Amino acid sequence: MWDIGHATIPMPGFSIIYIKKTGRTPRSTAITLTFPDGQAVAYESENVILEAFTKEYIAEKRLFPYIPFYIALKSSAKKVELASVDDLFSTEESRADAGREKVVEIPLSELHSFKGHPFKVKDDDAMMETAGSIRQYGVLVPAIARPDSAYYYG
Repeated sequence: MWDIGHATIPMPGFSIIYIKKTGRTPRSTAITLTFPDGQAVAYESENVILEAFTKEYIAEKRLFPYIPFYIALKSSAKKVELASVDDLFSTEESRADAGREKVVEIPLSELHSFKGHPFKVKDDDAMMETAGSIRQYGVLVPAIARPDSAYYYG
């Protein structure tokens, strides 16, 4: 309701919805509304214990916003598996990206040679020169390794 210099704003009734009741489920919840000027108004709201509701009661009392929770309650009895949050909020692009090759840093301890490896490490002057270059400049060309279930191969 609006009058010059005065407004009355009906606040919605808030409740906490509990799907199932336990020994620790409170009958009501204290709710405090705090305004920008620091004033606070407190009131108590009875909690909704959904497992006590029937579909007839929901229809009779016109509690239609509770229907999704009621369906979830009944579905949980059938052990329906729901999608994870990541599945719900991932994009087609992020799911496709998960299957692509990526640049990954792998500890040297996880790199191992394999039978028939085409490159041989020789402990000679050329290898010492390469090691000195790596110490001075770092690795300029990344290595490519293929993953294995136990560890990475070089």
